[in-house]
Amino acid sequence: MQQPRPRQRTTAGPVVKYQLESLRLDSRSAVRRGDVIVFVSADDEWIYAPAVVVSDAVRIPRSGGAVLYFLRIRADLPPPSLSDAAAALADLGHPGPRLQTDHYVRSPTLRAALLTLWDF
Repeated sequence: MQQPRPRQRTTAGPVVKYQLESLRLDSRSAVRRGDVIVFVSADDEWIYAPAVVVSDAVRIPRSGGAVLYFLRIRADLPPPSLSDAAAALADLGHPGPRLQTDHYVRSPTLRAALLTLWDF
């Protein structure tokens, strides 16, 4: 009888570049496909890579009007510190970008400036 050989471990494929996340809101809002959402850490220390809304609102059944949006997030980008991001945005002409809370970014110039923080 032949002895089973241990299998060689292989990787599961290429490293994931984008991640699909969901955002649940309790009511329909003004969020639209293509909007950029900025998430800030709970301790106001880091700003995470911008998330792009890639879906329209999906109604969640039996939830009292809650909706779900799907977001595309780059998984390979390290978060810069909030103070470094604010200083870099001020240098680019955006002195008050309100980075202390999660919010939607609608301004095309601020959106472009945010993306330069990660060298897009």
